[in-house]
Order: sequence, then structure tokens, then C-alpha cells
Amino acid sequence: MLIFSSPAGEAVTYSNYQTQTTGQYQNDDQYITKIKVEQRKGQPGLWNYIVKVCAEDHHMMVTEVRLKSDTETKYLGVKKLIPYGQCSIYGAVMKAKDGKTLGAEVIESWQALEKIQGLQKGLSSMSRDKAKSSMDEIMRYKFIMDWWTV
Repeated sequence: MLIFSSPAGEAVTYSNYQTQTTGQYQNDDQYITKIKVEQRKGQPGLWNYIVKVCAEDHHMMVTEVRLKSDTETKYLGVKKLIPYGQCSIYGAVMKAKDGKTLGAEVIESWQALEKIQGLQKGLSSMSRDKAKSSMDEIMRYKFIMDWWTV
């Protein structure tokens, strides 16, 4: 298990989508704070990236945290309740050309269920490649949420 430390004063509010013009992530998710964005010593293109997710205004049943960069996306299956007023920390070593492109997105359980339902409705009208991609996403969410036991 890796443990990272960061001075508390370095926390920066995070974002979860890139703008079309700059490619930089814009602040869109009030629940995520970047804790650490640090290039790994001697390893160009690799970054230590840690975010904190806080349940600021309601309990959050988190299904997934997605960490994104300009070159990759990592899906962290979480399935965790974060009680109101508490936080949880997630991170990974990410590939990125530019550390400014690192961002994250929280998928709560209600969002994952809506996504599953929407994708299932549209499967019959999708191309084969799009349908396969959609089924992969549906199965990822179902696996995380232990769908078959609900």
C-alpha cells in the first residue's frame, strides 16, 4: 500500500471535464479536491495523482471514481458510502503528457443506475462497436454494484 503526504495548503478544487479550446479541466464537481498532482521523479510522463471526495451536502453512495488525463482514464470501482460531512481519498499513478490535464469524476450509485437504464434502452439501435462499448460499461457498473444480488 502506498501512502502519500501533502501539505494541507496545497489542496485545489478539482474539475471533471476538459474545455474544447484549452484542453484544461474546468471546475465542475464540488465534491472533489485535488490533493496531490506530482510528476514521478525520473519517470517522465507518469504522475502521482490523489483526490479527496467529500460528502458536503448529502450522504454519497459512490460507485466509481474516474481519474482522467490527456492520455488515459482509470476506473476505480469504489462501492462505498461516504457519510455526510466525511471524506474519502482515491488515487493512482497516471500517464499524462501534462499534469494540468489530470481530472476526476465521481459516479454515485443513482447515476450508475440511470446510465445502465439509458444504455440498455438504446442497445438495439446502436452499431455493433457502440453496443459492445455500452455493454462493457453496463457490466462494469453491475459488477461494482453487485447487481446480481440486488
